[in-house]
Amino acid sequence: MNENIHILLAWYSATLEAMTRGQALPETPLQATEAIGSDELAAFNERILRFVDHWSEFRAFAETMAGGDLSASCPRGNQLVAPLKSLQASLRHLTWQTERVAAGDLNQQVEFMGDYSLAFNSMIVSLRQACNFPFSPATVAFF
Repeated sequence: MNENIHILLAWYSATLEAMTRGQALPETPLQATEAIGSDELAAFNERILRFVDHWSEFRAFAETMAGGDLSASCPRGNQLVAPLKSLQASLRHLTWQTERVAAGDLNQQVEFMGDYSLAFNSMIVSLRQACNFPFSPATVAFF
């Protein structure tokens, strides 16, 4: 087997190990990727490199969101990030709703995000009761 292929296989293995452990990825062996010698292997290598790039973008975006930064731009064309983009949009909306509640608007209701919706809406009911705030028909129907 070509020495460049051995180098790439070792890099694939080290890269996958680093990805599963959350470690920094090893540098791509460019000299080996440029001298594979087979169109099929070169195409396969390109797909692997693209996947590793998408995974790196996913990880960076997830870490940014985990740190509480909801303003980060979502990488375009990366389907690995799509579920996080949806979560980011939901969290941005919840942030806005929470700001509205903090400003005194006790008419906010969350109708998505499962258990969080129940907890948020229950908190609104408790705040209304504590403030003697009149209940709207939508709130009563929700519970």
